[in-house]
Amino acid sequence: MEKKIKTRKMDKPALVKYLDNHGSSLVEAANIAGTNPRTLGRWLEKGMIPTEWYEKIREALKDRKPEKKKPVFFQCACCGAKIPGDAQHKFFVTKEILKTLGVDEPPKSGYKIATEYDGSKTRMWRICSVCFRKHEMELAKKRSAKKKTVKKSK
Repeated sequence: MEKKIKTRKMDKPALVKYLDNHGSSLVEAANIAGTNPRTLGRWLEKGMIPTEWYEKIREALKDRKPEKKKPVFFQCACCGAKIPGDAQHKFFVTKEILKTLGVDEPPKSGYKIATEYDGSKTRMWRICSVCFRKHEMELAKKRSAKKKTVKKSK
């Protein structure tokens, strides 16, 4: 007769998040459970983990407190204000837009590289929502100035 293995629902991202919070990794968890990391990975791919393994891992890591992560802040390339790293709205602008906002020389760091459709790469700097609104207001003024010219028809 085959022995039935009791399992618990758990997918790989959930276990990895738990292990990260407790300062561990999948390799260490597999060693604690007494199995190979690839075997543990295969079980997690199915969306489950044997209950015995899960209990061993929890028991071994229960004394490790979850690590408190320091909040990450970025600096606005325009005004220098602090922007939280987990901000919902992330605004990135090019060097030309920074010049329109009054920044003569963009910062040496703090940019990301964006790849355009044609394969060219552009540096993009993070700015705060206040500076982005200033830029939007300037664009709106330019658009409205173009619309004011009225053509008379005969």
